[in-house]
Amino acid sequence: MKTLLEDKTTVAELIKLVKRSAKGRVADEKNLDTYYRQFWIIAADLVEADIINKKQHDKYFWKGLPWELQYAISDRLEAQDANFEND
Repeated sequence: MKTLLEDKTTVAELIKLVKRSAKGRVADEKNLDTYYRQFWIIAADLVEADIINKKQHDKYFWKGLPWELQYAISDRLEAQDANFEND
């Protein structure tokens, strides 16, 4: 846990987590939850400090998901919402 005297959370830390996660495999909901919690700890601080905005937050999160999971989620969203656009 960081203290006020230690370095603040950085975008580099977020990118490292995103890259590591994207290379991995999400085998179950527990793996996804672990990534989400780790991501949230870093990204929420960056948004709060106005280092990244909410749209960047969302893009980083999406990039951290392995490709097969991104496609599965996108396909499911498209099936549920005819107006869904995955940009």
